[in-house]
Amino acid sequence: MNARLDILLRTLPRLFKTVMGLFLLSICVTTIAAPTPPVAHSHNGRVHNHSLPVQGLSHRHGAGSIGVKIHSTNRKGTIRSTVDYEPTKVVSNKNNKRNTVNRNDFTKGDTYCGKDQSNCNVCANNVQQQFNEAATGRLNWRVNAWRFSWSKPYPPNRKRPLDIFHSKKIFGIPTSHIQGFARTNSARFPYVGSHSHKRKGGVFVISQDANGKNKLATIHATKSRHPTGVQIIGNYLVYYDADDLVFRDLSSANHARHGSIKINQKDRYSAGGGLGMLRLVNNKLLLVTSGPGGQKTRQRYNYFYTIDTKNYLPSKMTFLNKSKVIKPTQWPEILSFSENLSLVTECGTGDVYSIHTTGDSGLRAFTGNGYWRLSKLNQKNGKLLLSPVNAFMTLQNITNCHSRSAATVSVNKQHKLEFNCHAFAKDPDGTLFDTSRRSSTGIDKFLFKTGTVR
Repeated sequence: MNARLDILLRTLPRLFKTVMGLFLLSICVTTIAAPTPPVAHSHNGRVHNHSLPVQGLSHRHGAGSIGVKIHSTNRKGTIRSTVDYEPTKVVSNKNNKRNTVNRNDFTKGDTYCGKDQSNCNVCANNVQQQFNEAATGRLNWRVNAWRFSWSKPYPPNRKRPLDIFHSKKIFGIPTSHIQGFARTNSARFPYVGSHSHKRKGGVFVISQDANGKNKLATIHATKSRHPTGVQIIGNYLVYYDADDLVFRDLSSANHARHGSIKINQKDRYSAGGGLGMLRLVNNKLLLVTSGPGGQKTRQRYNYFYTIDTKNYLPSKMTFLNKSKVIKPTQWPEILSFSENLSLVTECGTGDVYSIHTTGDSGLRAFTGNGYWRLSKLNQKNGKLLLSPVNAFMTLQNITNCHSRSAATVSVNKQHKLEFNCHAFAKDPDGTLFDTSRRSSTGIDKFLFKTGTVR
């Protein structure tokens, strides 16, 4: 009897956490968004005022033209602006002659980057068209996984996942989580990510074996407890860590630090909403950051820099300007927010696009929506800015695709956009969302999703 009582007493706290977690989830699922106040917006040139739709309803005018359309399934819902996408006939650089380089043009990316080049990324065919197809529900998603051992010391500094991925819990839910996740240009090390922690966070690299199985390869502690998202330029993993912009070489032993740039205090602007990088036609690297992160009501900005390199090492960073995040009036307020950012060059035209991502927060962070926002890089009065083009949303969940934490877009070798999102968090002691894992010494796995246009 005493043994049974002891088991019961030890089980009650965990049972209480599970019941509370289920209660919170039930609130999440049943919460319905309230109608927005009347706003001025237009369809096919017709301007008018009224409230935008609540969750699960659609809004059309005239011959079925779409204003804001949101499906509760989150599979085919789109959020369309009055800025229609501009389909282009350019699909590749075949027989396309290189134009005269304008050294002062910071709006054109290098379209001649090969799939194996060490310091730039390949271009994407017809960016707006691909994004529009994704926005109308033509993404084909697949779930993947990568594995690790909680107690194993990983190179290069023998850091354990317990040192980086483990965190305090509230009602069984971890309080630190994945911050960034991105596809690389490497077949051997196809994915990279970052994770926050109560003391010091970290970035990590994932390897893939001959059978296509993904597993943790290296962990690198960061000075910051809350590192930024991560991005790829050629062979290099790039991220902000405190006052440094860090480059790590994925082709080197244990992904050694390839170089870094100390951020000047007067130019140290926020990257809390993500960072993206690509090579311009003038051979400089373009860095765009966004911030602040989070979802408090305040103005967001995009920040633009160029980086000079010498022998593929970053040598000089120049701040160009900042510009306000632009949101069409008819778009929901959440589309002015950002947690991660990607940059893409379009084949043929060299046009540069950004994709900002975020997701619902609060109670709807678990089973709500994830948001993908496409903008085009323009130059006005000598300053760079990102002009909104299109946006859409997908299903967000904490088990394999949490856009509020980590969602990015890369370009694969077939010049297609690849949409990636990652799970929220893991814990070795088991939580409401990972009840099967009880051993802090066992093998565990993270799930993530990848989508490409059909």
